[in-house]
Amino acid sequence: METFDGATGGPNTWTGPIGQQLKTCQELPVVKFQPIALDLPDPELDSAVLSTDQRYCLDIARAISTGTCPPALAARDPGIVNHSRWGTTANRVMRVYIGTRRPSAALKHIVTIIIKLYVPMWFAVKMRWQCWEGPKHITKMVILSRQFPKKYRDVLQKYIQNNAYFAHPENVLVAMVKDDRAEVRRLGVQRVLQARSQPAAAVGEVRRFTVPQLNFSATDYVEIVDWNSVPVTPPPLLAHIPSAELEAMLLLPETPAIHIPAFPCHCQAVERAVKMVTEAAANASTPDDRDGNIRQKIASRRLMPEFKTKKDYRLNT
Repeated sequence: METFDGATGGPNTWTGPIGQQLKTCQELPVVKFQPIALDLPDPELDSAVLSTDQRYCLDIARAISTGTCPPALAARDPGIVNHSRWGTTANRVMRVYIGTRRPSAALKHIVTIIIKLYVPMWFAVKMRWQCWEGPKHITKMVILSRQFPKKYRDVLQKYIQNNAYFAHPENVLVAMVKDDRAEVRRLGVQRVLQARSQPAAAVGEVRRFTVPQLNFSATDYVEIVDWNSVPVTPPPLLAHIPSAELEAMLLLPETPAIHIPAFPCHCQAVERAVKMVTEAAANASTPDDRDGNIRQKIASRRLMPEFKTKKDYRLNT
């Protein structure tokens, strides 16, 4: 938005012509608009697992793909305008698009990027959230970015590069030892052993986590970094497996997949977990107290009823 339209003007405002329409986008009547094809990773995506904002995103993206927006969808709330809820910004931009008879070139470009890159990747992460999927998501974004003209591709790839934490060799190795392909698993185990053979960091030394330069020509996540030019360190998630056990795996006819705990890759679930731990740390001083604080909060939330909107809440009087 900042590149193609204008900078933010506050916590919930924009300065560009498109951004200024976001707050009142629901008032725009639906007009005839040019469809933009949507390619979802899972066409049968179950909307029951989605939040209200995510369901809206999915429904309006599908409407733009078909070229038809039902009146009920046009009347729905796309979510509040707030930069901390960046998903609702995409929702409102799409709503502006279906209500604009002659969209500007900038609006067309932004909506095309949302439909062709943002929406497919959002739901890919939503459905395949495990940590070993992270490098695959980064590679998929790189591949999708290549469909755009160079002027827009350069902007997209700059942001992909800056946030490519799951392209770090440690994370790529975790994905490799969990891969469906035996030859990739074997290569992953070999690289883990090779990384372990390098001199370890000094005790007490803080190792800097640096995002590597991406290979924007990659077609597979195994190729997303240049293994010969980046420092490769052993993944902490594999620290419990002795090197002798890894070496024994290489002697088998087919290298087995290694069990990895299903931690989520960086997504909404991680942000919520970090927020909860931060709040617990401010309210409790000991590890046991913090653990109890977090568990109590999770249990309390499970007991609370779920409402789509405030109007659904009724007191029994």
